[in-house]
This record gives sequence, structure tokens and C-alpha cells, in this order.
Amino acid sequence: MKGIEEFLLQLEKKRINYVHWKSNTNIQDALKGVDDLDILVDSKDKAKLLKVFKSLNFIRAYSNKDAWQKGIFHYVGVDVLDKKLIHIHLHFKLSLGYDYDKCFTLPIVNEYLLDRYNYKGKIFLPTYENEYCILVIRLILKNSLTPFLLHLPTKQFALLIDADKKGVVRGSGFREYLDLKSKINPQKLEKCLRTNYPFINDATFSYCESVLTRNNSIWAYFKAGKKLKKKLSSYRDYGEFTSFRKAFIRLYTIRFYALLRKVKFFNKIDGKKPCNGGRIIAFVGGDGAGKTTTISNLKKTLTNQFAVKAIHVGKPGMTFLGLALRVFSKTLLLLKIKELSRAFGYLSIAVNRKNEFQKACKYRDKGFVVLQDRIPLKGITTMDCPRVHTLANGKYKWLSRIEKKQYKSINGVDLLFVMKLNPEIALQRRPDDNPDELRMRSGQIWNNDWIAPYAFEINTGENNPEEVQKILLKIVWENLNKPFKRTEIIGLNGTGKSTLLKKFTENSPNVTKNIPIKKHPFLILKTLFIHSIPALLLYAKSKSFHVFKHYLHFNASIYILKLWRKHDNYPSNNLILDQGPFFQLAVLYKEGCFDKTTFSKYLIELQKSFHKVFLLTAPSEILYDRVMNRKNSNGRGQYMSFEEFSDFCNDYNNSFDLICKHVHHTIIDTNNISQENIYANFIRPFDGI
Repeated sequence: MKGIEEFLLQLEKKRINYVHWKSNTNIQDALKGVDDLDILVDSKDKAKLLKVFKSLNFIRAYSNKDAWQKGIFHYVGVDVLDKKLIHIHLHFKLSLGYDYDKCFTLPIVNEYLLDRYNYKGKIFLPTYENEYCILVIRLILKNSLTPFLLHLPTKQFALLIDADKKGVVRGSGFREYLDLKSKINPQKLEKCLRTNYPFINDATFSYCESVLTRNNSIWAYFKAGKKLKKKLSSYRDYGEFTSFRKAFIRLYTIRFYALLRKVKFFNKIDGKKPCNGGRIIAFVGGDGAGKTTTISNLKKTLTNQFAVKAIHVGKPGMTFLGLALRVFSKTLLLLKIKELSRAFGYLSIAVNRKNEFQKACKYRDKGFVVLQDRIPLKGITTMDCPRVHTLANGKYKWLSRIEKKQYKSINGVDLLFVMKLNPEIALQRRPDDNPDELRMRSGQIWNNDWIAPYAFEINTGENNPEEVQKILLKIVWENLNKPFKRTEIIGLNGTGKSTLLKKFTENSPNVTKNIPIKKHPFLILKTLFIHSIPALLLYAKSKSFHVFKHYLHFNASIYILKLWRKHDNYPSNNLILDQGPFFQLAVLYKEGCFDKTTFSKYLIELQKSFHKVFLLTAPSEILYDRVMNRKNSNGRGQYMSFEEFSDFCNDYNNSFDLICKHVHHTIIDTNNISQENIYANFIRPFDGI
């Protein structure tokens, strides 16, 4: 597998000290990408290894077990040519134990790496003797009394009854033991035990070997486990009872949520989530363009490592409100009010589609990669679009407004693929379809005049399904590798903040432009309880409701940002703010609400949540000219003389300059520069994130 070969080549080039530390009986499967790669790395080489991951576009992935699997990290890469994912189980420690509690950490990483050898010039492996010793320890621990007690009664009964016939350790684990036992050199094994495992005496290790070799008594495993754990007691984090308690809680929590998922009662993430957050990847395409097949293939590839959910907005599930509207539509039809019946039928579909998209957003926020079939788009009027206005010469305007509002809210995907196919080729692929309808539906997709600026077009008539899959996988992987941007644009009126934000939204529609304070009623109450009196005092001092409002809004924003950081649950979208907490802090400092010490304290707090700040500037005379020539604007600058406006700008600029002295920032002078260059200067600094 080329992707794995390149990864291993980079490890060798960078002289990273590592081994594939276990399950090497099946090393060929690991090299083909069938199994995971279990890589043990010298902690001194951690920085070099992370650079290798970054250079090869590997993604850090998180699983539900990461909270308690210490020293184990997941990195996932992609081999576009083979259309497969590469999963690296990264270890910096030799942590062993039970499946749900790796409570033993052996202090022999350096010794384990010392005698490695290069397997067929491809990958470094530990010596047979080292791997054999670790395997014996692993198998005894995993089949001792504590993990036995965690089994369901049926499994316990089977082990007790069938151990003498079928063995205690079965399948690949026992085959691996026999394979390594046949390869070890007794003299080398004796030396290895004495040098690398001095905490286990010969008698204990020999007894463990004999138990494994016979492999016919669960009671013998219990006894061996007790002996072994006594020898390893110095290298465990806590006692046996605590270990059992932790493993029990973890195991039965997993079983409980699995049961809830079976009865469709709970949608906890089942699978790994990419470190940069979930995504909604939408697909639109004409009939016969291969959209359904493409989504199915992509899901199959990504599901190997990530939590993936397929959502069909074009064929949504029924909601309670949608059902009620549908029933009302049918009632009107029975009363022979046909046009109004159709209007309520269309509204029912719109409500259901909005709900389906909201489900997609919730899955994205949980870390899922959502593959969304169809999305309403401006320019497509034959599928997934408002229809009420086409009835009775636009008679039902109020229903039409409600329907359009539903469709307008279906917006904010992270990636859009437009699967294009010449309508005449589509007719050949789907000869049973109505030719006129097919030409109309496929024709709107084929015509690219409407195309969204953030979309990727793929001509499925020119590319076979294999090529389409490779193109898709490459683009999807690049998107998953990009972290969501968290920044604020600050600057005076007329510097072009709104224009820049609009441009970014057109190219990246999944954007939050403000901190959603209304979604956190408890924090609003907390803010009012703690900060109302200081806010009223500031209002009395400044006589400005503007200051009063900014003070409360700023403190509520601080609470929400702390909450997001605490639970690591930032919204799965780009957080690009205009007049957010940095701007509010500048206003409050300008108005004398904070001294420099308090101002600096808040800046440090805000920097924990934002990548950087962008300050847009322009000369005062240019800003004054822009503000005075604005139409339909009530900005404060429009009622000032140039001298007053200059003083107004200087007051704000002093606060902005002080922010930039303490915060990672980029300054963009918007005078005599095109909007395209302003946007390029805005995007470029994020490339290194």
C-alpha cells in the first residue's frame, strides 16, 4: 500500500526510533492496510513524528476510549490511489492490562526499541524474544480473574465448560503465541528476560508460559494472573478493586448506549471523530450522474475509521409538524380544495427537509462526517426548492413565505459536490425515465451558470466511478484536514468588515458571525445576576445605553467561550465575528470601563479561544468619504464633521492598537487594494494552522 510505504519511508528518513510493537505474526496485513499499524515510538522523537504526520496530511482522530486509554493516540491518513484509510495506533508508553483498563505501564520502552530489526526493508520490528515476553504478559493479564468477571454470564459459562476442549485463549491470539514460541531462541530469551524484564523472575514467567501452552484451564489463568500482577504491582496506577470498578463502568456504559442506539433512543457518536470537527458534505447531481453510488462508496471508505452518517434531504423522514400538515393537505383534497391542498403538501415537505438538515447539523456538532444527499440551491428550480408560489398564480403568499423560510434555513454545508452529466448521456443511462423531465432536471445541473463559489464540479461522463472516487476522496481529505477558523474582524466603519465577511461567507457558507448568547439562557441569568449592578453604575457614569449593553454582552460572551473550552465543544463551523468580544473590549476600554490591567487580563482570556484578530484600517479621510457616501446608513460618523470624525477614529484606534500589541494579529490596509486581495490577505494566515 503506497500510503503506508511513504509513511514508513518518512520515519526512516527522519531517523525516528520506532517499532511495530505487537501482532507481528500478521504484519503483512498491517502493511496492506487490512489491520491497524501499532507503532511504539521513542518519546524523544515525538516532535519529529508529528511533523511527519502533518507533512503527509494525517488527521488526529478521537475515540470514546481516549479519555481512559493513556498513551494511545489515533492518527488517520489516506491512500487516494487505493481508496483506503491508514490507521496508526500511536504509543509512547508500553501500557498493558485489560480491554477496558490499561493500568500497567512497563518502564522498558528504550529496551524494547533497542534490539529492533528491519523486516524486509519495510518496517522495524522488535526481536522475537521481546515481543514474546510482552505477548505472554498481555495474554495472562487479559485472561485473569478481573476481565473474566466483566464477561456476560453466557461467556463465563462457556469458558468454564469448554476451556479443556476449545482452549481459553482462542483464535489469532493463540496462533500468535504459538508462532512466536516457535521462533524464539531459548538463550536469547533468557538474556532478554534478565536484561529487559528484571521485575519478573524466571519461575513466574515459566509458570505463565506453561499455562498458555496447556491453555485448558481458566483457573490456571486466574492463578497465573495473580502471580504476574504481584510482580508488576510497582508499575500499576491503582489497586485491583479500583481497576475492576473503572473497567466495569466503562464497559457497561458502552453497552448501555449500544442498547439505546438499537432502540433508536440515543445517537451517541459511534466511531472516531476528526480532530478538526465534524463536516457536512453535500452532493447534488442530475439523474444518472452516479450520486447515490458515489455517496455509498465514500461512506464505505470513511466508515472504516470515522463516525459517518448519510442524510437524504431530498427524501426526508416525517416530523410531527410535517405529518400534521400532510394530514391537513389530505383533508383539503377530500374537500376538493386541490390547489390549497397541494400548497400544504409542499409546506409539509419543506418542514421535513428543514428538520432533516437540522439533524445533519446536530450530527456534525457531535463529530460525525455527514454525507448529505441533495441540498436546496439558488438556480435549481426542479428539485428541493419552494413550490407554493407556482400555484394559483401566486395566490398563497403567506404560505409561500413560510415555505421559503424553511428552505432558506437549509444552508451552511462545509463542502458541496456537483455531479454533472450531459443530459443526453443521462437519457442513455436511464431510458425508462420521462425524457422531458430528465432533460430539465439534469440540464439545470449541467448548466454551470448558477454554480455556488464553494462547490466542486465533477463531470461523471468524463470520469469513471473509480476516478470520481479518487477525486472526491482527495478533496474531502483536504477539507477534513482544515481546522475551523476562529477569529474576529475589528476596525472602524468603512474599513470593509462587512464586505470581507460577506465574501468569506460566499466561499465558506458554514459560518457563525456572532456568539449565540440566546442559546445559553442559564449563562444569561448568571451574567445578569453578577454584572447587572456594575453595568448600571457604568450606565450612570457614561449616560450611554451603548456601554451598558456592550458590558453585559461582553461578559456573557466570556462565559460561553469558557464553557466551550471546558467541554471542548466549539461549534463545528467557522467562527468569524464582527463586533464580537474583542471589539466590545475595545469600546469598554475606550469608555474608561476597564483599566490596563483588567484589559490585559481579558485579552489573555480571549486569546485562548481565537486563532488571531484581523484589524482592517484605512486613512481617516478615506473612511470619512466612505461613511458620508453610504446610503441607508445611520452610522455615527455620518453626523460628524471631519475633525470630530478624526478624533472619534483616534480614540478607537488607540484601543485597537493596544489589542494588537497583546494578541496574534494581521493588519490589512484596505486603501487602494481590491476586494480580492483583501480576501487573499485574510485567508493566507490560516494556511499554517
